[in-house]
Amino acid sequence: MNLFLIEQYIKRITKEDIYNYAQSQKITLTPNELDTLYTYLKTYYKSFLRNPKIRLDLLNELKSKVSIPVASKLDELYSQYKDKI
Repeated sequence: MNLFLIEQYIKRITKEDIYNYAQSQKITLTPNELDTLYTYLKTYYKSFLRNPKIRLDLLNELKSKVSIPVASKLDELYSQYKDKI
């Protein structure tokens, strides 16, 4: 995993990018959920990527702040990509 490339991508990501990705996954985000996902991504991505011990804590905290369908999708995506982190 190249943290530099991921960091550069996350610096450029917008709420619209997150919204569009959610739509492509057939997930509808409320404005509050979009704000929450964006804030967590921008704030905690380094901790999430660099510290495996807190990944599940961050994920569970985030899931507690979104709807059940969004939380379910977060679980699905994490399971799908966790081996690549």
